[in-house]
Amino acid sequence: MSGETLEFSGCNFFRIRLAYSILSGRPIRIVNIRKNDDRPGIRDFEAKLIGLLEKVTNGTKVEISRTGTQVTFRPGMITGGIVNVDCGTDRCISYFLEPLILLSPFCKLAMTIKLKGVTNAPGELSVDGMKASWLKVYNKFVLNDEKLDIKIQCRGLKPEGGGVVIFTAPIVKTLRPVKRQQVGKVCKIRGQAYVSKVTPSLAYRMIDAAKKAMHGYIADVFIAVDQRKGDAGGASPGYGLFLTAETTEGVVYQAEAISRPKGEPGNPILPEDIGIEAGHALLQQIYMGGALDSSAQVLASTFMTLCPKDVSHFLYGPLPMYSVHTLRHLKQFFEIEFKMEDYRKVQKEDEADLRTGSLDKALITAVGMSLVWRILRDEIEAGNIEIDTLNAEPDALQDIKKVFPNIFANEFVSSIIEHESTLKNSTSLISHESPIQSTADYHVSSYPTESFEPFETLGEIETIGTTENEDSDCEIIYSGPAVFLPLAMPKAELFDKDYGLSEQEKREESERLKAAKQYRKALLSGKTKKRKQKRQSKIYREIVYEKLSTKFAIPPEDFRDVVDEIMEEEFPDHQIETGAIMALQHESEMMLTKMMCLASHLADYADRETLRKKDIDFLKFLMSKNMEGCSFAM
Repeated sequence: MSGETLEFSGCNFFRIRLAYSILSGRPIRIVNIRKNDDRPGIRDFEAKLIGLLEKVTNGTKVEISRTGTQVTFRPGMITGGIVNVDCGTDRCISYFLEPLILLSPFCKLAMTIKLKGVTNAPGELSVDGMKASWLKVYNKFVLNDEKLDIKIQCRGLKPEGGGVVIFTAPIVKTLRPVKRQQVGKVCKIRGQAYVSKVTPSLAYRMIDAAKKAMHGYIADVFIAVDQRKGDAGGASPGYGLFLTAETTEGVVYQAEAISRPKGEPGNPILPEDIGIEAGHALLQQIYMGGALDSSAQVLASTFMTLCPKDVSHFLYGPLPMYSVHTLRHLKQFFEIEFKMEDYRKVQKEDEADLRTGSLDKALITAVGMSLVWRILRDEIEAGNIEIDTLNAEPDALQDIKKVFPNIFANEFVSSIIEHESTLKNSTSLISHESPIQSTADYHVSSYPTESFEPFETLGEIETIGTTENEDSDCEIIYSGPAVFLPLAMPKAELFDKDYGLSEQEKREESERLKAAKQYRKALLSGKTKKRKQKRQSKIYREIVYEKLSTKFAIPPEDFRDVVDEIMEEEFPDHQIETGAIMALQHESEMMLTKMMCLASHLADYADRETLRKKDIDFLKFLMSKNMEGCSFAM
C-alpha cells in the first residue's frame, strides 16, 4: 500500500469508504457527489456520519467544498470512548452502526455509543437485524465479547423517529482467523412482532399470518410481542415483524417487514400482508444459505482482511451487489484479493444430500494482513517510536525508503507500510500476532511516558508500570523518554551499544530484573517478606499436594461446550475423547488455582487483603521472563 490519496466519484458506498479510510490510514477524496441532482452535495445524514467518525477518532481532518460535491477525508487514530449522537430521521440508525462495528475492535478505549433516531425503516437493515446477525459473526472473530451488545432502549419509526440505541464493544487485542464452512439445518425460528403507539391486536394478526406462511417447514416457531408505550415507543406509530432462523451450526438468518410510515402516500399495509412478507423473506434467506446472513457478508469480509496473517474462509450465499463492491473496496484500500470458489466444486459428497438450499454459494478465502503496520505508522507519527536511519544497513535503508517515503523529510502524514514481506529481513520492531511487541524480546517504548503510572514499590521490589487502559497487556521495562531505535535491536545488544540510555538507566534496568528474579525465588519458596501464616485451607492443600476435590470447580458441561467449540473452529479434522477433556479441565483448574495463590502471596507482600490487576500483571511479567525455567512450580 502507498500513501497517496484515493479518489472516488459519487455518493454510493459513502460510509464504507470512510470506515476503510480510517482502518487503512489512507486519505480519500470523493468528488461529483450528486452533482446533477436538484440538491447537489452531501445530505444531512452524511454530514452527521462524518461528525460521528470525528468523535471516535483523534486527528481526523475533513474538508468539504462550498457546494458539498467534494469531500476530502484524512483519517486520524481510532480512539473510541463514550459518544452521544443524534442521527436524525433521514436514515436508519443501522447506517451509522455499520462503520462503528467495523472500527470497534481497534479502538484505544472501549466504545460506548448512544444513537438517537430511527431503529426500523422500510428498505433498510434494521437495528434488530444487526444485533441478531452481525454480532453473531462478530463473536466468531474475537475472544473477548463480554461487553459486546446492541441494546434498543426506545424503538423509533419513521417519520419522527425517537428511538434510542446503545452500542457497546470491548477492546480486542487481535482478531482471530475463522473457518466457517458448515451451514447445518434450521432447528428453530424466533421472532418479534413490535407495535408502537397502535393496538397490540395487530401484532397477533402478523404472528398468525407469518406462521401460516411458514406452515409445514418447521414446528419450533415462537414469535413474541414487543409492545412499546410512551417514550419507549418513539414518536411515530407503526408496526412490523422481525424473524430469525438458527441452524444446528449456530448460523443465524434474519428477515423483516414493516408498515408504511405515517404520512407516506399509498394505502396502508395490512398486518396479514406484513406477516406473509416477513415469512417469505425469511424462507428466501434460508434458501440462499451460507454460513452467515447475506447482510453480514460486509463484516466478515472486513474482519477476514484485518485478521493476523493467517488463512480464513467463509461460506457465502449468493453475493448481493453491496458485498461485491465491498470486496472491490477492500482491494483498493488494503491491496488484498479474495479467492472465490464455486460451492459445487468444494462441497463434500455427504453434504449434497442435506438439501441446504441454493447451490449458488461461494467459498471465500483470504489471508489477513493485520493492523500491525497501521499501529506502527501511528506510533511513528506520534513520535513514540523513532527509526535510526544513520546506523541502518544499506539494504535496510532501501526498505525504509519504500515503506516510509517521507522519513528523511520528517513527514509522516501520509506514509504507510506497503507490505509485511518488505520488512521481514530488516525490522523486528513489531510482531505479526500482537499490535506491540513485548519488551521481553525487543526494547521498545511504544507509548508516550505520560500514559504510564509511576513505578510503585512492593516492599523492596519495584514493579513495572501499566497502561491506563485496563485491557492492555503490554509490559514496559523502560519508561524513559523516546529514544532512537535501530531497525532491529534485540535485548542482547541493548547494553553493547548506546542508543540513548544513560548509565544510570542501564543500572536501574539491571537492578529491576535482578530484584524481580529474587522476588520470584522468594515467591516460589514461600519466604516473602511479609508472608502471613500459611493458609491451611482446602484450596491450599489442593495446590500443595497436586490434588483436586471430587467435584470440578467449573461445571463439566460448560467446560465441555467450550472445548467442543474450540475443536470445531480450530481443529475441525480432529476429535477429543471424554477422558482428555477431563484431564484438560483438571490441569486448567490447577493452573488457575496456582495463579490465584501466587497472586495472594503478592498481596501479602504488599500488606493488603485485596488482589489487584497489577498482581496478575506482575506474575505475567515474571513468567514471561521464565527466570527459573518453570512457570507454575510451587
